[in-house]
Amino acid sequence: MTTPTGLRTAGLRQAVTRVLPHMDTADVFRLDGLLLDYDGTSLFAVASDRYTLAVAAVTVHNSCESCEPWTVFLDGIEARTLAEFLNRTGFHETVTIGPRPARYDDEVPTVRATSPHESIDLDTEEWENDLFCWRAIVRTHLAGPGAGPVLLNPELLDRWSILDQPASVRLPGEHGAVTITAEHFLGLHMPIRLGSGYRGEELDWWRSVIDADRPHDDTDTARKAG
Repeated sequence: MTTPTGLRTAGLRQAVTRVLPHMDTADVFRLDGLLLDYDGTSLFAVASDRYTLAVAAVTVHNSCESCEPWTVFLDGIEARTLAEFLNRTGFHETVTIGPRPARYDDEVPTVRATSPHESIDLDTEEWENDLFCWRAIVRTHLAGPGAGPVLLNPELLDRWSILDQPASVRLPGEHGAVTITAEHFLGLHMPIRLGSGYRGEELDWWRSVIDADRPHDDTDTARKAG
């Protein structure tokens, strides 16, 4: 195997796994796909169906100030192909990923992902949806003062999926439960008590990420390498 070029990443498998359920599988809003957004420092996997939006950060081992930012969109088929490829890699194995420009006018740019065992090339797509200005969207929703951190067990969240109607969720006061209400239904989700070593600082990190649209890219509209 030749030496791969691109970003040497750790945690790409986990990131894609976490955001994939949020793709618009019905393709109502032309969002059946996965956005990979490298801003010159960090790589993010983003998916949304407008009802939920998920962003996962990926560790990049060879990021640098001079690295060119890039953003690509994989449709649902290619996104699932990437997920299958990543599931064949070890959880802690390094995966190298990066865009490859089209060689001919009738070709589309691709993304190449390389693990210690194999490589795949994935076709990218142009997109025309402002939903993937995800930093601006997240900034809007984090603009308010917000409540204190609530630590929940993710294994218990699926219990609320049995509700077949929209539900209202209210954050608790200190030491209280998250309240889930729907017509003729009331639920309480008790938080995990915050340990002395946990201060809920994850949101502070995400706020620093979205302070600028693309920290090392002066042209916010630049979406694709090549």
